[in-house]
Amino acid sequence: MARTKTTSRLPTTEPSKGERRRRASSSSPERPISNRFKDPEREERYEKIKNWVFIKERKVVLLPDEYDPFLNGLIRRNWMKLADLLPKFDPEIVREFYANAYSEDNPGEKRSKVRGRWVNYDRAAISEFLGNPLPLEPGQRCDFTRRKRSHEPYDENEVALLICAANRSYQVGPTGNPLRILRGDMKTLAQVWTTFLLANIVPIGHVSDLNVPRCHLLYCIMREDLTVDVATIISEEIHKFVRYEVNTRNDKAKGALGFPTLITALCQDQGVEVELTEKIRPSITKRFIEHFCTHPEDLEQLEEP
Repeated sequence: MARTKTTSRLPTTEPSKGERRRRASSSSPERPISNRFKDPEREERYEKIKNWVFIKERKVVLLPDEYDPFLNGLIRRNWMKLADLLPKFDPEIVREFYANAYSEDNPGEKRSKVRGRWVNYDRAAISEFLGNPLPLEPGQRCDFTRRKRSHEPYDENEVALLICAANRSYQVGPTGNPLRILRGDMKTLAQVWTTFLLANIVPIGHVSDLNVPRCHLLYCIMREDLTVDVATIISEEIHKFVRYEVNTRNDKAKGALGFPTLITALCQDQGVEVELTEKIRPSITKRFIEHFCTHPEDLEQLEEP
């Protein structure tokens, strides 16, 4: 795979003014749990989700020339802040955020009140926090969202050609319809993007393959000529977690909460005092890519004299 020369390293995220203001943690007493919620509905929601697992994010720690095809993609899309999140998060603040964001009366609202402060998670708030990676005019949509909402079809052979290693493609159903692409059938670059995608953009616990809609998203990300509004995607994904319900008839069903580090940072940015206690997942580094993302065919090409 051709390497793209770059002189930029992944920038270190500058702390926000709210973050700088609260770097020195105070010892204020913990508020009683009943005072953290607007009404009994939110407190009941908290009790329901308090034992759900977190789908943790990953930082990207790469120097120039360590894996430029991925690093340059992050820089080109201005996703550096999304790749340089806090190393830890506040689990209690994240649970309170999700509990207070839940509303039966206004299910489309995208904000939560945490420790007395409103924290928005709509497209505008996420985009501002991430440094406005894709400025859009009112009513304008990125290529991925436009195609998704208009149900514009994809050429699945073209999708598979970009994502998959040689002679690999979709797993198909009985009628030949595409179902998923296995992670092990992906090119190295696609595996790296999949790792980042399933941790920081569309978090899920199942990471061994991508279903068709997520393959379409990955395809758009890997295409340099297509725009992807990551702020809209993340806002919608957070809202899915807010509205998520576990199937009570399935004893094995477990709930999950995504974006814990991003939500901690959003709350901190609005003046909420946080305590960073729980670590995120291992970073995407050169060593990580070599051990967990390199397709054997790509490895053979690298080893050729």
